[in-house]
Amino acid sequence: MSLDPRLLSGNAGTIQDQINAGVIYQYWARSRAMFGEEVTLGALCSGYPDGTSGKLLIQLAGSAGSEQDEAPPVAEVEGSVDKGLIHGKWKIEFDELDEEGVQAKVYAFYFLVELEGELRSWRELSPELLLDMTLPVFSE
Repeated sequence: MSLDPRLLSGNAGTIQDQINAGVIYQYWARSRAMFGEEVTLGALCSGYPDGTSGKLLIQLAGSAGSEQDEAPPVAEVEGSVDKGLIHGKWKIEFDELDEEGVQAKVYAFYFLVELEGELRSWRELSPELLLDMTLPVFSE
């Protein structure tokens, strides 16, 4: 499959280009991070001109079909399309503690892309970011 340069540049292109407008690829700059670190995330978009406003909606990943997937986003990163990309940075901070007040759960995040106020991606397109809550323990 080859991509027409008009799709990557964000130009209007042909009617077919506009029908296929949407998110082609999503990424986290890394696959794991520690609580409090800053991570970069973004998406490659087609059919949207430079300057199109958007949001990256970060969600806490639950098990398949869990209520967490329908919950409000943990964070929203605002941005705009530039040369077919929308990206931003997120400092990992949230108020999710277990009953004992210890952050010991395993967390994973994914994100959805909203362009011009319309959701343009789905969960299956987004890779997960794993959150390490503690430093690794090495055996003796």
